[in-house]
Order: sequence, then structure tokens, then C-alpha cells
Amino acid sequence: MINAKETLADRIDLQFFGRVSASVSHDFKNALAVINENAGLLQDLVLMSEKGIPLNPERVKAVAEKVRERVSIADSMVKNFNKFTHSVDTHVIEIELIEYIELLVELSRRTASKYGTAVLFNRPQTQVMIKTSPFYLTCLCWHCLEAAMKSGENTKTISIIIETAEDGIRICFVSSKDKFNIPDTFPGNMETYLLNTLNAVYSADNNGGKIFLLFPKSINS
Repeated sequence: MINAKETLADRIDLQFFGRVSASVSHDFKNALAVINENAGLLQDLVLMSEKGIPLNPERVKAVAEKVRERVSIADSMVKNFNKFTHSVDTHVIEIELIEYIELLVELSRRTASKYGTAVLFNRPQTQVMIKTSPFYLTCLCWHCLEAAMKSGENTKTISIIIETAEDGIRICFVSSKDKFNIPDTFPGNMETYLLNTLNAVYSADNNGGKIFLLFPKSINS
């Protein structure tokens, strides 16, 4: 017999992995399209040169710079996606939390753009170590960030803040407009499963425009 919790866990894994994969692949395709377009421009310049029309060095330089820029963007996408895929290698491991919040910000850019929202990360000055499930932590933070984007109709910026407390590590999602409208149905079944798996606690202040996630410093504690 299939365990209900295992079924929910599988669905969470596949849905989140699928959404991130779709977002990254779409952006990667856009980068390739720009590279292809500029490759066509270079080909046109070569054909013009073969017909005796002098090459314009500045134009060639501009096209090459656009290609270099898109290659750099695509390379960054691949590195981020590679880090994300490896977050499932070990279920529970000690990680540097800042790296994964930075990864979350990068992976959520397309979703944030859809909602007309900018996501900022107030990066701490010192390392923040936590023993947890990096994949599930990223997934839970994604769900909370998206809930904030959906509920903040006039929110143009959501800041992510990490706070170290005696009882654990708190991740805060703060609206620039000081107001959220998180529905009572959130957290739902998926988010509740993630909270329980991570031994985390969710709370929200709609009027203050804040969502809080409190994690233990070690998932075993």
C-alpha cells in the first residue's frame, strides 16, 4: 500500500522541481535566442565584407559584447540550476543558509517578474549555518515567497531577511508596502507537510506585511 505522506512528498518534489526546471529552461532558451540572433548579425556582416563593404569594428564589438553577456547569463543559470539539482543529493545536511537564499532569489526571478515584484535579499555579514533539508527548505521558502507575491497587490518589493534567534533561525519575507493579504487557507497541505518535515514554524502579520519561518538550527533538535 502507498503511504499517503509519501505520495504527498513525491508530489511536492515533482511539482517544485518541474516549476523550477520550466522557469530555468525558458530563460535559458531566451538567452540562446539572443545569441542566435547576434550570430545572424555577424553572418550578415561577413557577407557584407565579402561584397567589399568595410567592416565596422564598433558594430562587431557591440555584437560580440551582446553574445558574451548572454553567455555569462546562461552560464550563471546553469550553475544555479546545478546547485539546485544537487540539493536533493542528501536529505539532511549542514548548509550555509545564505547561499541557498541567494539561490532562491535567482530561481524566483521569473515568477517575481510575472507579479511585477522585485525580490531583495538583505545579506548578513557573517555565515549562517543550519542542519536541514536544503531542497525542502528552498521549496518551503519558494511557497511563502510566492504567497507573498500573490497577496501583495501593490507590493513592488519583497525583502528577505535572516535573523538568528535563541530558538533557531528565522527567515522573514517583508513587503515594501507594509501589507499582505495571505488567505486563511495558507499554509495548505503541501506547506504544512514541509513545515512538519523541517520542524519549522510559520506565522504571518498581514497588517505588517510580514511572513516568518522559524527553523531549528538542527533539524534533529
